[in-house]
Amino acid sequence: MPKNIVLMGYRGSGKTYTARYLAKKLGRKIISTDKEIKKKICPIKDFIEKNDWEKFREIESEVIRNINENNLIIDCGGGFVERERNVESLKKNGIIIWLKTSHEQIRKRIRDSEERPSLTGKKSFLDEIEEVLQKRTPLYKKAADYEIDTDNKPVEQVGNEILKLIKMKTEVCIPIIAKTSEQAVKDLKQAEKLADLVELRIDFIKNIDENKLEKLVKSKNKKIIVTCRPKNLCGNFGGSEKERINLLEKAIEIESDFIDIEIESDKKIIKKIIEKKNNSKIIVSHHNLKETPSLKELNDKYNEIEKLNPDLVKIVTTAKSINDNFIIFSLLRGKDDLIAFCMGIRGQISRILAPKYGSKITFASLKEGKESASGQMSIEEMKNVYNIDLINDKTKAVGVIGEFAENSMSKYMHNASFREKRLNFAYMPFKVREQELRKFIKNFRKFNFRGSSVTIPHKVAVIKHIDKIDGTAKQIGAVNTIVSSNGKLIGYNTDYYGAVEALKEKTNLKNKKALVVGAGGGARAVVYGLKKENSSVTIINRTTEKARILAKEFNVKFDGMENIKQLVKNNEIIINTTSVGMTPNTSESIINGSDLIKGKIVMDIVYKPAETKLIKQARKAKCSVITGDRMLIYQAIRQFKLWTGQEPDFRLMEKAILSVLNN
Repeated sequence: MPKNIVLMGYRGSGKTYTARYLAKKLGRKIISTDKEIKKKICPIKDFIEKNDWEKFREIESEVIRNINENNLIIDCGGGFVERERNVESLKKNGIIIWLKTSHEQIRKRIRDSEERPSLTGKKSFLDEIEEVLQKRTPLYKKAADYEIDTDNKPVEQVGNEILKLIKMKTEVCIPIIAKTSEQAVKDLKQAEKLADLVELRIDFIKNIDENKLEKLVKSKNKKIIVTCRPKNLCGNFGGSEKERINLLEKAIEIESDFIDIEIESDKKIIKKIIEKKNNSKIIVSHHNLKETPSLKELNDKYNEIEKLNPDLVKIVTTAKSINDNFIIFSLLRGKDDLIAFCMGIRGQISRILAPKYGSKITFASLKEGKESASGQMSIEEMKNVYNIDLINDKTKAVGVIGEFAENSMSKYMHNASFREKRLNFAYMPFKVREQELRKFIKNFRKFNFRGSSVTIPHKVAVIKHIDKIDGTAKQIGAVNTIVSSNGKLIGYNTDYYGAVEALKEKTNLKNKKALVVGAGGGARAVVYGLKKENSSVTIINRTTEKARILAKEFNVKFDGMENIKQLVKNNEIIINTTSVGMTPNTSESIINGSDLIKGKIVMDIVYKPAETKLIKQARKAKCSVITGDRMLIYQAIRQFKLWTGQEPDFRLMEKAILSVLNN
């Protein structure tokens, strides 16, 4: 549950009554920023007449800045959003809920209230509603974590919608795996600033005992899970089972918030711990380090655990395939007491989408190198890359389908743009092998994912698994973008646009001679784009027959790799469309540096690393270079619009990708 619940909206949106309802239901204190301001300046109308609204906003910002308590319901004045720093202050310690109300409804609600100072200085407070709302609505939309429509709803309904919303919120937990109790305290303090709750993995602490445990638990400021896993159950505890259970019982005695005990433990001991839990809540967990069993087997395991009557059930498996995540998503359906996700790099989407499918908790490491399990991402990545705090059951899932999807940089651009545009989307890596593609697309449909990018090696193969491709993608013969629309999957190709726009930053393409190295999906898009711009194209490839077939299809020239030195000399533009030089094979280059000639334009569509060996060689030869991120940004802009219907900010995308590539 969020630390503070901040209510915002125009006068008459119901903030005051909703705040009272929530405070009663949750046992929380209310702070009204307007009431706090009145303590400093009263009456407000007289103050505005003597001073101005700008002076009022300064006092309002001071009030907001000085709110340092937790577990509050904060009722904000309608205009606090006019200063961005107010929003930033409130978001540090809570979520902002916009009570969205039409101007007609507002007029009805406040028409009989006392005269208030005009916000515009031109009209009465009633006549100016529409004008002020027009100005504030985009600010409310930008600031809001959630929107609740209040028109024609009693306060109880609005309040219950908020209660349901915050109850559903998945909490992010950071596990502490320090080897000493001193370091554990330090990590605990750091984790509490970043997460909703913290898991204290006491099995990692050397020579842990009841006294050390008590000191650790008493140092907490947030909810804490105490876990002590034995070595035979993917843990670190080397003591006896009796010693382990004694530590868990001590954790209950000192009122730890949660205790995690494995279902593989002695059932009598588990029942005893549950019976004597006092004020603690008990999580009974199961971890499968080898695989993700069938949905039936996992439901059987859930039922086995639930019979013990714990507060929460935790089931964690290992993803051997991207498709294992969908078994976990199915397992979560209809269960309000379940923590579930997949471990391993192929299971990362289940950690990211935990709030969408209802896992009560998802886990993130304090930082890289402090993971308690395989596939665990850092809290920084979960929050700042994947926007985990904004994901909910309405979030539209998009991503990139590729065998090495984890290397894609597109997540930085798209997620930053979703956040900036306040769009409820999340972009992530779909790590799909060739033999898994058919089943993945089937799951993609079943779980109503919104769209995806497509990269190596699926740009051609994916065509037979979707319903339709647009004219450009059909001519190119490759798809790099999928959009789900009215139950149909439609394929597009934005690579050609990305390539052309990147090249146009350096030169006019009309009548230019271009050498394209490669004959895969990327090459098809580049050749199509060059032909569209009336360039003269020659294709070469390590497998000459593939170059010949592609050249014939696009009615351009082809040649053999053995002639590359002369071909570089004869062409003005040289473009690598192969994966040669891509991470981790950064020491490779498709073209020898000695073959490059001063003044040529050299483009590499590989963007990881940002400076491939080919690009470095080209710079050394005093060629004009185009790095892979330029094509990536331009094609991403087209993808974003296909998925959302909105234009992203080019500079924002550029900044997001370059901040990572240049790091």
